[in-house]
Amino acid sequence: MKMLQNVSNDLKSKLPSELVDALLAAYEEIKQNFFLGKHEPLELNGGKFCEACFRIIQHETSGGNFTQLGVPVSDMIGKLRDFEKLPLNSTNESYRIHIPRVLISIYNIRNKRGVCHLGGDVNPNTVDASLIGSCADWVMAELFRIHYQTSLGDAQNVVNSIVQRRISLVYEIEDAKRVLLPSLSHREQTLVLLASAYPEKVAESNLVTWVEPANKSRYRNILRTLHTDRLIEYDKNEFCLILPTGLNYVEARYSEWITNLNNKEK
Repeated sequence: MKMLQNVSNDLKSKLPSELVDALLAAYEEIKQNFFLGKHEPLELNGGKFCEACFRIIQHETSGGNFTQLGVPVSDMIGKLRDFEKLPLNSTNESYRIHIPRVLISIYNIRNKRGVCHLGGDVNPNTVDASLIGSCADWVMAELFRIHYQTSLGDAQNVVNSIVQRRISLVYEIEDAKRVLLPSLSHREQTLVLLASAYPEKVAESNLVTWVEPANKSRYRNILRTLHTDRLIEYDKNEFCLILPTGLNYVEARYSEWITNLNNKEK
């Protein structure tokens, strides 16, 4: 996306390229998983986002030194809190207070709100995913605000683009799911729905309920074709699982679909 390329170029003018690449890769995964309704993977990506941003703050407050990528960071919460101990007069307030506190919120949700755990409580993943997405937007906008190299007007447009309201491509209503862009073909809607459920299988009967094809026999032919094309696995028990090739198909097109959906809402 052009907006993220602008952010990348400006951040790399002041920050190590490998840290910017790691930050943007985690951010894109967060946004992509949110649009697809993949909430638990999104929350896991929040941890990667925090770790990349932590290293950026290290770089900015430690004379260019930072923990190398691939080296584990122990007690992330404690280290983020330690930034508050930096001198008030010589440390950017966003690096000392604002960004670390937002990152702590993301990291706590990733670790302590039931991601990858079983429990009998109400599943908070949808609302938690929304919070993580909004926090990541704010951090990205704040980093860009600190380091932008373009004109003030262009910088404001980029910040506005980062934080503008987005809506997910998949909406869940109790046990039903709907693709909110009905102009997508049944083939594409099926891939989007299976991507949102990955790595879980989905029963053919659920897909029929969610996609609402006029002719169930023709829809089964679509599933068989997707199987033949090796985009999904459609087994004899009538369960479907999206394959890596199917995920690649969705991921290559999701930005265009989301843009169309957001334009439709205006």
